[in-house]
Amino acid sequence: STFTSILGIATRCPLTMFDEPTTGMDAAVRKDFYRALLKDYLQHPRTILLSSHLLNEIQDILEDV
Repeated sequence: STFTSILGIATRCPLTMFDEPTTGMDAAVRKDFYRALLKDYLQHPRTILLSSHLLNEIQDILEDV
């Protein structure tokens, strides 16, 4: 999928930034995105800066909200 490809490219950077990365995605796809992001982070730890208006969806996977 598109977001998996983006994550694959981004893993080479010590800082990855996402600005509203799930805009336009339905709830199921957003959940898949965050699941893939967390899985990728666990395999390739780095700093991830993510902006989102959907705090209820991200607060469980992020260290600082």
